[in-house]
Formats: sequence, C-alpha cells, structure tokens
Amino acid sequence: MFKNSIEELQVGDLCCTQFITPKRKNVMTNIILREGFDYDKSYILVSKDNEIIDGNHRYCALLRIKGPGHTIKVKKVNVSKNFYIAFSLVTIYVLIILGIFLFYYIKSFF
Repeated sequence: MFKNSIEELQVGDLCCTQFITPKRKNVMTNIILREGFDYDKSYILVSKDNEIIDGNHRYCALLRIKGPGHTIKVKKVNVSKNFYIAFSLVTIYVLIILGIFLFYYIKSFF
C-alpha cells in the first residue's frame, strides 16, 4: 500500500514523536546493552519527514548509547506520520465493525 524503502540515517536526524519516561529509557537502554541491537531486523519506522512512527523507545536508547552521529538503517514510508496513523486507525475500526457484524451474523444461525 505505502511505498517504503530502507535508508541509512543518522540517529540525530530522526524526530522522536512520543514522550518516553526516564524509566522506560533506562529499561530499553539496558536491554540493548545486554542483548545488542539487530539493525537488519529491528528497523525503526519513519515518515517521509523522519518522524518516528514506530520505534521511539529504541531510538531513545540508541541516542543514549551511540549518540546523534551514529548511522542506522530505518524503514521509511512515503507518507506523513499523521496520515499513516489515521489510515491504520481506520483499518482497525473497519476490522472491528466487520468482526462485530460477522459475530451477530453467525450467532443468528444458532
């Protein structure tokens, strides 16, 4: 649906879009320090404007550990963050309504 690409960006070029508590930053930082970070499997999902859609906790931990000049691979979608979130919410609502409809339709046979 969305055109996406894998790009290499510096951690400092990304824009965190959530407030991450210091406790959560510490937890994620400790996990990455203990287990490492698989750059090929744990892509941070960003919008065309480098706003983080998914991966804010990982971003904060990498910023702490490696610094803003560290380069990582990200998965970039060619839409704005707000459009991506709105599209995802509409899709979820449609699936919920469809599930409710199917539940009552199947229930009518019993």
